[in-house]
Amino acid sequence: MNTRQSGFSLLESIVALVILSMVVGALFAWQHVSYVTLDRARAHAERNEMVRSALAIMDHVNMLKQPEGERTAGSLAVKWSSKPVAPRRQGRTFSGHLSLFDLQLFTVRVMVLQRGRTVAQFRYRKLGYVQARKINEG
Repeated sequence: MNTRQSGFSLLESIVALVILSMVVGALFAWQHVSYVTLDRARAHAERNEMVRSALAIMDHVNMLKQPEGERTAGSLAVKWSSKPVAPRRQGRTFSGHLSLFDLQLFTVRVMVLQRGRTVAQFRYRKLGYVQARKINEG
């Protein structure tokens, strides 16, 4: 009489389940790392967008007239302070003639806040200008 049965033994089934659980565990760990990386990238992109918005707001600020201040746009607030880098100079045209404006270079320190929480800080250089002369008529 033949007593051999076909199929898997208990030991083979346990080994197969252990291997399967190791593969599934590795896949879940990889998926978790991917979600964390995606979340960091999203936060970085949001921060960069806020910095771009702050720079767009700062485009309309003349440092010679307003060396420090604050402006808001929706939930975004931009605070700045500036210090002169070089002394005030007379402006020149492309052809080298004296222009109507005096110019001064500033280092600007900017703080970007969203709902009262600081989300970014940076420094950059910006030119300030003021009309110092009038056009000679006649």
